[in-house]
Amino acid sequence: MLNFHIEDFLNEEEGSIFNMLISYFKENNIKAYVVGGAVRDALLKIAPKDIDIAVEGDVEAIIKNIPKVEKTVYHERFKTSSVYFKNGIQFDIIRCRKERYAQNGSLPEVYPSNIYDDLDRRDFTVNAIAYDIINGCIIDPYQGVEHIKRRIIKKIKCNSYREDPTRIFRAIRYSVRYGFSLGDEDEILNCIQENVFSTISFHRIMKEILLMAGENRWQENIKKCFSLGIFKPSKEFYFNNDLELEKKWASLTCEEELKPNVSFNIRLCNIYLWMD
Repeated sequence: MLNFHIEDFLNEEEGSIFNMLISYFKENNIKAYVVGGAVRDALLKIAPKDIDIAVEGDVEAIIKNIPKVEKTVYHERFKTSSVYFKNGIQFDIIRCRKERYAQNGSLPEVYPSNIYDDLDRRDFTVNAIAYDIINGCIIDPYQGVEHIKRRIIKKIKCNSYREDPTRIFRAIRYSVRYGFSLGDEDEILNCIQENVFSTISFHRIMKEILLMAGENRWQENIKKCFSLGIFKPSKEFYFNNDLELEKKWASLTCEEELKPNVSFNIRLCNIYLWMD
């Protein structure tokens, strides 16, 4: 990984902004890191879709003096900011933080911290890899790079799925999206049998279902939920489990403004049709 540079995976406009930020962070002695999915995808040789930059410092103060900024949207609770640049590029700049859960299933309390605490709060080892912008190197405290090579999704903390049951849905999404195995499948099955989803709201569960429906391989996501016992399929599912209603819906008409969402709506209808 000594020759890994995340800049190599950015397009021209993104690279221009990223190189400007490198200079800005160095000049102002700011510790800054690319974190999360951007690093994971770059290591998989996939162009990152979203660039998250974690900084050790006051985000609101840091973003005030960044050059070439069109506008910023600051979010107080998590000390994060969406930064929109004049060339149309958007990066998220977030505060390194640690999290504490008062009880399983609750939303975490957050505190300013450093990059190691920030990686420790993340869901899976493959998402807990940072790229040090100043020194141009990888920070990988949980063997995330090795697990990417082995194509496996593994948790970081021992109580991870009970602490935040939505991680079960995310584990499925990532394993299906990238063709990775579920390294914690036995533990996930135990958690499901313990009814861990009762500790979180329906709203949070619905959000995860919507994210699953938005994936290219959404059918595999839902089938995996059935196989793990998260969803209980209706009897009809056993007679026709391809999760396809496209032909039935093709003849339906809809308002013009709804047409871009028809495919996504069909996916949701499929999900509910096959759930008991």
